[in-house]
Amino acid sequence: MFLTLYFQLLGMSAAAASALVATFLAGLAGGGLIGGILGDAAEQKWPGHGRIAVAQVSVASGIPFALLLMKVSSLSI
Repeated sequence: MFLTLYFQLLGMSAAAASALVATFLAGLAGGGLIGGILGDAAEQKWPGHGRIAVAQVSVASGIPFALLLMKVSSLSI
């Protein structure tokens, strides 16, 4: 994963860059767990459509957060 290198090239220390990437990966893990729980609940309520709807909302909401991560990291130099 080259995200750590990207942050270092922006001027962040190795410790700060790795902490940011670790936080990002922990968020991905937590999001996967919560998404699975929400997907199961939505599938029970709307069979055949619940998991797909949760996945679409997840992807659509991930785009602004990724942009925010890149924007905030470029401001810290």
